[in-house]
Amino acid sequence: MRIKSDRTLSRRRRFALASLASLALLGAASAGASTSWTLTAATPSTPSASTPCHTGITPVTINHVVVVMEENESESSVIGSSSAPYLNSVASTCGLAANYHNASHPSLPNYVDLTSGSVQGSAASKDCNYSGCPQSQNNIFAELDAKGLSWKAYAESATSDCQTSNTTLYAQRHVPAVYYTDIHSTSCKTQAVPMTSSPAGGPAVTSGNFYNDVHNGTLPALSFVSPNLCDDGHSYISTYSYCSSNRVKNLDNWLKAWVPFILNGPNYASGNTEVFIVFDEGGGADKTNGEHCWDQAHSSTSSYQSCWTTAVLVGPNTPQLKSSTWFNHFNTLDTITGILGVSTLTESSSTGGIPTPNSLRSTFHL
Repeated sequence: MRIKSDRTLSRRRRFALASLASLALLGAASAGASTSWTLTAATPSTPSASTPCHTGITPVTINHVVVVMEENESESSVIGSSSAPYLNSVASTCGLAANYHNASHPSLPNYVDLTSGSVQGSAASKDCNYSGCPQSQNNIFAELDAKGLSWKAYAESATSDCQTSNTTLYAQRHVPAVYYTDIHSTSCKTQAVPMTSSPAGGPAVTSGNFYNDVHNGTLPALSFVSPNLCDDGHSYISTYSYCSSNRVKNLDNWLKAWVPFILNGPNYASGNTEVFIVFDEGGGADKTNGEHCWDQAHSSTSSYQSCWTTAVLVGPNTPQLKSSTWFNHFNTLDTITGILGVSTLTESSSTGGIPTPNSLRSTFHL
């Protein structure tokens, strides 16, 4: 561990750094993990794409969380990959959960678990549509509605609100808000929206709902961003010229276009916004639909490659930290509900899974 400290730091800031260092050591020791922590205290900088993390500003309450979902890559296939230079630059500058696990397989149970803490019926092991497996459990979107807090699900290449018809580029299984029966006919109809004005998508910042909210500084409390099936790294779709056969390159090109736009926006500059870049599930020959990737038995990154995926955390006070502490999607859900101050959602080993005993909030100073 190496901590460089400016002599001009206030006593409060020095104490904060010392406390963070202690937390890192305790967390690593308790989880049996090796954690690499580098904090460089500098003159406070306005949070931006050029200085996204450990900016030195006085911490303020996080009022906005942006979740960007990517697809089907194990940690080892993206972190350190020459096909993902932008993602790796962010991961090496900000927070990287290097021992992060999905909930299950295939895609849908991960999206549902990540937003509700449980999964019902056939959605636990298959990618079914809303008509085939609606979800009646409580969820983060309903909790935000009840608390009077705003949310939006921005779906790239969607052409209508709360869309339940699939296209070549749009997959409803990657937009979990459309599955919940308690909001499907209400807030989903106005809050699960097309991300951009053009359904074509691609790695360029374009006009539309997400552009407007970022540009105007009007991001909701929770932004759930779902790139299309090419831009999230899921598929090679040859009919679109921007979509190459290198799926990792596709998702990285998209992130390189949109993430700096978010980080240069008014909300992020205010210091009260945290961005999570999360992959839904890993890939590998060991993949089995419905398996419990979240549990201790699947925590081996060598034996269960498909259960080992990636989460990168970007925030003004997020330290430059690569943590090998064990986390999963349920930890992310608990972190988001904790940040936004909504009720903790029910999590059970019999209905989806449970978080690991470790804390993303204390590890990454959220």
